[in-house]
Amino acid sequence: LVEDGDRSQRATVDGPTEYRRLASGLNGMLDAMAEKDRDIDARQRREIELEKRLRKSKKLAELGVLAAGVAHEIGAPLTVINGQAQRLARRDTIGDDERARLGRIRGEVERIVEIVRQLMELGRQHNVEKGHQALNQLIISASELVEEELEPRNIYLDIDLPSPPPHLLVNGQQIVQVLTNLLRNAAQAPDVSHIRVRAQSHSDELTVWVEDNGSGIPTSHHHQVFDPFFTTKPVGQGSGLGLSMVHRIINDHGGTIGVFDSALGGAGFEITLPLSETASA
Repeated sequence: LVEDGDRSQRATVDGPTEYRRLASGLNGMLDAMAEKDRDIDARQRREIELEKRLRKSKKLAELGVLAAGVAHEIGAPLTVINGQAQRLARRDTIGDDERARLGRIRGEVERIVEIVRQLMELGRQHNVEKGHQALNQLIISASELVEEELEPRNIYLDIDLPSPPPHLLVNGQQIVQVLTNLLRNAAQAPDVSHIRVRAQSHSDELTVWVEDNGSGIPTSHHHQVFDPFFTTKPVGQGSGLGLSMVHRIINDHGGTIGVFDSALGGAGFEITLPLSETASA
């Protein structure tokens, strides 16, 4: 079994002294081999994760270059369209219906401009300025930003904050952006009435979970949720760039983010930050 790679087998330490010494030595060697195997597996996982991040970064960088070119080409035409619509809307000779349609035209122009801006931001290389931040305060700040969106829909926000509060070495504004985006994403899920935010410190990492009891995300879509332009929302109700931006920010902080099926019945997102990115108060 050991020859086949099973490092769990151990020799029985009994019998004459020579046998016990031999068995102890063999078991020690097997322990060392098992530890070496674990180190190799961990290193391989880190290398695979690094390769994934590099591919993702390259893809986003290429997308940013494309977005910059698109912005340059469509910027002038969009400015003309927006300006002409604005001028027409000011005329006294047009009715309220025409004025409303012109307003929709301007709104769609602004949406295109915002999508291009997000694409350029997504592909841009960032030097993240970090400082010591209290996680609990970051979560509270994000919850306050979405308060007015949750109350009219009677969505209950359940926040379970760790005590004592862990302090992180992060860009506070960006982490609040991540949490706000995830909370809004949860609030927009069909049939949602309960959103839960939890956090926990482990020996080597800090984990934050954002979950809801909405309709969830099909498991077949889990591998796509962070891809640019992927969205399950109806056309015109989302650019599909929000979660891509969330992924990029967490990646810039040396962390990971994943999606899972929440016990609440909806979607769940798990954020982890390595111990090297955390600090005690």
